[in-house]
Amino acid sequence: MSYHHLNFEDRTALMLESRKEGFSARKFAELIKRHPSTIYREL
Repeated sequence: MSYHHLNFEDRTALMLESRKEGFSARKFAELIKRHPSTIYREL
């Protein structure tokens, strides 16, 4: 299994979304079609 980094746009969106109340890394992963572990690694 390989790990793919997020691109600049995904990181920017993650930064903005993670500041919102009720943020869910799993839901964000679904939104950008990435595995949740990818999001957790970036956080």
